[in-house]
Amino acid sequence: AVEKNGLALQNADNSLKNDREVVLTAVEQNGLALEYAGPSAREDLEIVLTAIKKDPAAFRYAGPLLKSDLQVVLAALKINAGVLLYLDPEKRSDKMFLLDAVSENGLVLEFIEEPLKSDKQIILTAVKNNGKAMLYLSLEQRRNKDLVLEAVQVNGLALEHLYMPFRRDKKVVFEAVRNDPRALPFASPGLRENKEFIRRAIHINLLPAMVNAGWKGITLEHVEDSLKNDQDLVWIAVQNDPQALQYASEEIRRNKEFLMRLLADNGLVLEYAADQLKKDRELVLTAIKQNGCALQYADESLRDDKELVMAAITSNAFALQYASGQLKADRELIMAALTNDETALRHVPPEVRSDKEFMLKVVSVRGRALEYCSDELKDDREVVLAAVRQNGWALDKASLLFKKDREIVLAAIKTVASALVFVDDQLKMDKDILMTAVCKDGRMLQYAHPSLRNDKELAMTAVQQYGCALEYAAASLQADRQVVLAAVAQAGQALKYADADLKADKEVVLTAVRSCGLELRHANASLRKDRAVVLAAIKQCGCALEYADDPFKDDREVVLAAIEQDGLALAHASSRLKNDLAIVMAAVSKNNMALQHAADHLQKDPQVLALTGKAIEQPEGNILQKTWNRFKDIFAKGSKKKKEEDPFQRMDNIYNEFNDYLNRQ
Repeated sequence: AVEKNGLALQNADNSLKNDREVVLTAVEQNGLALEYAGPSAREDLEIVLTAIKKDPAAFRYAGPLLKSDLQVVLAALKINAGVLLYLDPEKRSDKMFLLDAVSENGLVLEFIEEPLKSDKQIILTAVKNNGKAMLYLSLEQRRNKDLVLEAVQVNGLALEHLYMPFRRDKKVVFEAVRNDPRALPFASPGLRENKEFIRRAIHINLLPAMVNAGWKGITLEHVEDSLKNDQDLVWIAVQNDPQALQYASEEIRRNKEFLMRLLADNGLVLEYAADQLKKDRELVLTAIKQNGCALQYADESLRDDKELVMAAITSNAFALQYASGQLKADRELIMAALTNDETALRHVPPEVRSDKEFMLKVVSVRGRALEYCSDELKDDREVVLAAVRQNGWALDKASLLFKKDREIVLAAIKTVASALVFVDDQLKMDKDILMTAVCKDGRMLQYAHPSLRNDKELAMTAVQQYGCALEYAAASLQADRQVVLAAVAQAGQALKYADADLKADKEVVLTAVRSCGLELRHANASLRKDRAVVLAAIKQCGCALEYADDPFKDDREVVLAAIEQDGLALAHASSRLKNDLAIVMAAVSKNNMALQHAADHLQKDPQVLALTGKAIEQPEGNILQKTWNRFKDIFAKGSKKKKEEDPFQRMDNIYNEFNDYLNRQ
């Protein structure tokens, strides 16, 4: 009964009034049937929203829990704006709630009462959600150009609902189209046939949201027919968006000379050329020379033209997929495609991929083409060996049998060490295979069987090639001084993986920080208090000062040495030295960005600002200019000292000389 008359639920048994299926059927027929549903059904969100969709008045009969849930109320308003009429007066006069409501459904504006209905923020929020909300503004508001402009700037499609004078207004239409190119059909016919306006609209700078959505600008689809035959306008439109050609006049799309110009710039425009021109060999050749994949739009007869297909493949190997069935099997064309990309083989007929003699030639040129060989050839030892000798990664596509074949595995690893990833676990216990791999790439130690990670010779070979391979060595070798020294000599960052005892070994740490100063962070605390270690670290990287023991951050010699390497090391100096004018000037002279780490008052100091090029304009010859020039002279002179002189002493001398100058001033 409820299928034909939802209100028949009124006469149903109480058990049926709480039956979900029965109640849903009733409210789908008549939303007001919700009045007769049982308590549990009236608290069912799906049932309530279904009823509201049919009739907003059904909201009155929703369960109390749902009616008090803000998200449920907003969901109801999104389905049917008229629900607002059945909310309590407090909500209907709550601006914040109404803003949420119109952002969910702009048409809620129709049911908002004054003065909130005239609230500009509410209006624009509603229009942004749905341009049709413009219909619910007062006559005065709909004639207000400033408000109209703001409306189309938040939703260009609102143009559809404006008075005709605004749809003729260039500024209003321009802003609407800028917000959403789909607004153009709602402009007046006069504007849509105005060549200069359309030209300007084509070049419009779209809002980022429209660009992100894939829009390139307006097309010719909605301009008047007279403009679709204008070569200049079509040219501009196609440059902006190649798909625009599909909306040009038939005459334009049949104009060979015009299309030749377009295709020389973008071959894929061939898609929208007139059918008879897709048979024109000269025109198609122009297209495929620009983009080989334009072959897909050529007439079928030309896709069987070997010379044309070769030109397409030369431009883009993937064009092979658009050749005729016969030419996809042409060995010469296939080899030409392979010079660019072996994946072109996926478009080759199965009989070609089963031809051993031909596929041997293929994998000898492109080893990874083994992936496209027939299953039978992937089990052929000769073919697989030829493939891995060309590219070890081809081992990935070989059958499991060959991943256990020592000769094939060695051949693969000799070309690409990382092919070890695909090797059978049993062969990862073979020292010769692992040695071959780590000689080329120390990182391959990570794939060694655990028994080999304890092999000192193998580990030494690995860390000498890649220091951080120490990470994959056995714990006993991470505690081996000889292995660790070799690792940090190759890459200071390997100190991170050394045994704790060796992080307290001065020679090991010195070797590491001379390669990478920041590795001071992994040194034992005792060595971060060692002056020689700290100086070695900051000489390599000034910002290693961050990891030095605190007293060094207040040591002028150490801080100056760090700053000489990197002005940003000032960030890690003590507060006292960040207040030192000469030190701050030395840091800023190295890197303007160091200014942010100076004491607040020095960040505004004219002498410091002069170093950054932000000096306050003052009369020529003033003391600031003289100070800046003097500092540059002293710094340049000091920096030219012989390399044999201790760099820390050199910086100290610069500091002292400049400090004396400042004192004299």
